[in-house]
Amino acid sequence: MSDQLLDLTGNWIESIGATIAAVGETQQLYSQKVEGFKLGVVGNSVQGVGNAFQAIAETDDGYVELGNWLQAAGTSSNSIAEYRMLYDLGNKFDNNLMEINGDVLQAIGAFYASIGRIEQNPKLVYGNLLQSLGAIVEAIGVIHTINSDEVTGQKMETVGGWLQSIGTMYQAIGATRLYLNGMSPDGNNSASEDGVGTDENEQETAVDT
Repeated sequence: MSDQLLDLTGNWIESIGATIAAVGETQQLYSQKVEGFKLGVVGNSVQGVGNAFQAIAETDDGYVELGNWLQAAGTSSNSIAEYRMLYDLGNKFDNNLMEINGDVLQAIGAFYASIGRIEQNPKLVYGNLLQSLGAIVEAIGVIHTINSDEVTGQKMETVGGWLQSIGTMYQAIGATRLYLNGMSPDGNNSASEDGVGTDENEQETAVDT
């Protein structure tokens, strides 16, 4: 599988995972805790796999690669926290703290990825920034939950989850357009990178000679 296709696949996997997690947050908002936690575990795990695929595919920009690995670590932390809550493992404060740490890692990771793409590929920047904003909103929501304002906290977590879902969807659509146009994730023409166009340059040189 080429790096371009791996990146594209990772984007869509991440988007699917973020959407599943957002549905899980919505279910928790309507007091369907068990179903919500289950979807949270699955969604965050899937999202982390998508981030890992993107990190592996990225060979040109350290910011984007690091950002995706940070997001993968963050979603893994969230998945573990949701799992512990689902089966009532550990104490609630520690699980919430683990979820906050995961959200912070996701926010930082998405922001790092946006820095790497801001010049070469602005189409994906907005998606990363929405993800970062969503993760911050989720973290603030968990803080409200820790402070015994669970209703407000869950509302904010739900909003943050859907912001991440929208951000990943926007990013996946942007990656798809680039792939169909023959562009690499960093915004360069893959045809040129693969050597296509070299013959044309040689022909032009020959003509000039």
